[in-house]
Amino acid sequence: INDGIGNVESYALNGYTLNDIQPAGSSFPLTETLAEKTTGPVSRRRARSLLTQTESTYIEFTTPLSSLGMNSTSLMNSFPIDVIYAIGSSSALDYHGPFGRGAAQVDLSTGLSKEKSIGGGTAQQRYNHGVLMWTAWGALIPLGIGFGKLIRLTKSKFVLYLHIFCQTSGISIATAGFIIAMVDFKDYTNTPFHHGQLGIAVMALAYFQFVNGLLRPHAVHDREEITIWTTARYAWEYIHSFSGVAITAIAVVNSLLGIYILSDYFMEVSFSNWFAGFVTTVSIALVLVYLVGRVCYNKLEQDVLELEDIAREKDEETGNIEMNGLPISLPPEMVRQKQSEL
Repeated sequence: INDGIGNVESYALNGYTLNDIQPAGSSFPLTETLAEKTTGPVSRRRARSLLTQTESTYIEFTTPLSSLGMNSTSLMNSFPIDVIYAIGSSSALDYHGPFGRGAAQVDLSTGLSKEKSIGGGTAQQRYNHGVLMWTAWGALIPLGIGFGKLIRLTKSKFVLYLHIFCQTSGISIATAGFIIAMVDFKDYTNTPFHHGQLGIAVMALAYFQFVNGLLRPHAVHDREEITIWTTARYAWEYIHSFSGVAITAIAVVNSLLGIYILSDYFMEVSFSNWFAGFVTTVSIALVLVYLVGRVCYNKLEQDVLELEDIAREKDEETGNIEMNGLPISLPPEMVRQKQSEL
């Protein structure tokens, strides 16, 4: 706009980068620029003087119905149309930012319009959803799965409680992100790469996995005894472990798709930075699992060695010891000698 007189330029939007936006070769000069106060429209005569006194600018223009492929009859029978807009602060062609955009629904037959929310919620809602899902599927749930793999190896209740804590916290945080998507995102099933549908499937499987963990068969203490309960426990352990890894793998892929959508479609984050951050978070979780497993396994080995020393001393007192797993009886004189030393 120069001296209150504006010109509408047409561009072809061929992609998401500035290089993809090319002039379309047509323009529409505006003869009047009007201002609008919160109290309502103002007269054309006072429009220019009020431009510096109001926060919003009202631009009015007309276009022939024929250019829209319509006539007066079809106009009266037309459905409301959706109009999207974007506002930037730069005088040059540039990205408008995540907050400088919106949509409206216009009824051409009456001239009335109303604001319309854009699918995917606001930028803050998308950010909150992404951070919550990142925390759940990139940190807590992978941690919980790793600790679950260590339970039988370390025989540690501490590791078991870590597994339960991480999985419960992860599901809770993922649920918070899921609620944002279901409540604040419009048409969440119509998303690029089926991100919304995949997210719903992942959360449904995650809830099943969580309930499956609560309803697990009792632990097996004697694994050499084969009963219907031990068989059920073996089957549950295999299914629970495999499904947990599979669900998390799908969730991780969907999380990366979400990062790509935020980067490429909404241009609100840097894909390389968020991708590196997500991968780093998962890697840190795996390192923590290894360190905890190493410490608990070393403690278990130390406890086993102490028990073996106690058992060996007791067996030497009775004259029964084991060598390489085979029972050996000491001669009576060695037993008497051992007892005399005591």
